[in-house]
This record gives sequence, C-alpha cells and structure tokens, in this order.
Amino acid sequence: MTSLFLDILLVDDSDTDVEIIREAISEIQNGRPGVQGSPVPNASVSGNSRREFPSLRVGGVTVNAVRDGDEALKYLRREGPYADKPQPRLMILDINMPKKTGFEILRILKSDPVLKSLPVIILTTSRRPQDVRMAYEEGAASYIVKPLKYADLREVLATALKYWNRVCLLPDPPEGD
Repeated sequence: MTSLFLDILLVDDSDTDVEIIREAISEIQNGRPGVQGSPVPNASVSGNSRREFPSLRVGGVTVNAVRDGDEALKYLRREGPYADKPQPRLMILDINMPKKTGFEILRILKSDPVLKSLPVIILTTSRRPQDVRMAYEEGAASYIVKPLKYADLREVLATALKYWNRVCLLPDPPEGD
C-alpha cells in the first residue's frame, strides 16, 4: 500500500488540543516513538491568547487548523485568508465549539453538493451516547473520544492516519484543486 499526500483540516477551539494533535502527527510522520503512559503534554499557550498555527507539513501530511465552525466553512469554501489553501481530503472536527458546533458543521457539509464527500472524523471529549449517535446520523465517518494520555492519543491518531492515508481510498478534492 502506498501513502498519498494527505491534507487535513483540524477544527478545534482549544489551542492546547491543536498543538498536541499537531505534535502527535509530527511524531507519527517522523517515526519518533511516543512516551508510553505519559500524560497529555501541556501546550505553551498563555492566558486567553489565540495562537496562529502555520501549516504543518511532515511526511506527506499537511495539517491546517481553524478554531471554530465559521472559520472551517470559510476555509472549505476558500474565502478570505483561505483562498489559496488546498482543499482537505480529511477533516478532524471537535463537537463543542463556539459559533457553530461540530454537529452544525456536519449538517452543512453533508448538504453541500461540493463538500459532502469530505470524510469527517469527530475527535472530542464527549462519550455521551446521544452525541455518538447524532454524529453518525449527521454523516461523520468515525467518532473518536480524545484519550487522556499522550501515548494513547498518538496511537489513536497513528491508527487513523494509517487507515485514511494507506488503507482506504479517498475521493479526489473538488475540481480546481
């Protein structure tokens, strides 16, 4: 099985979670082992400041991050500062966010003829059965509860990346990409 270039849009309102997920993906793609049993590391974010995360490009994977549902839709529609961004082949989406929830984003994506084929992984802290059911009803491709330990998060992301990048076939991005 060959690895393809994979553009991922990460949608999460937590700077800490964004930084940790990016760090884990970087380690996975660089072949660095995680620390077994270690807690999720604290990200270096001070107060309520909002960090800007540049595109992370490592080992055939690019991760772009936005912080809320409105920004996700602008990114996917290539509006404003996202006009030159590549259309993602995969989205990692949190449920609980300001402006638009993950469920609202799923509903909008799956009703859009251009975006409805984009696979969406829900990555959230919620274990509520009604959230799991709603995510799948709204079109999520998978539902993953964020692990508490960094090594576990890294393992979950490694498995997801292997599946989405090497095992299954993804649709081509919409025309023009």
